[in-house]
Amino acid sequence: MKKNMKIINSKPSTVQVTTRASGVSFLSLLAILFIALKLTNYIAWDWIWVLAPLWFPAAVVVMLILICAVLATIVAVVENLRTSPRIA
Repeated sequence: MKKNMKIINSKPSTVQVTTRASGVSFLSLLAILFIALKLTNYIAWDWIWVLAPLWFPAAVVVMLILICAVLATIVAVVENLRTSPRIA
């Protein structure tokens, strides 16, 4: 015996999964460890190196952006020199 079935939504159902990172990152833990070692006099580093896990990733990003900007400028100048008319 067949039953009458009506399909209300013919689209396949989708499930949206969102994930959130929770917790402390490796570099944050490293910074906390370095600070604790510095405050307990186990290391005699300057504070700039103790705090390096906090500022170093940002410094790397800034350096990469600067390198890309310099390379883009060099490419633009070379292209401009190739296409500009030359005076004989």
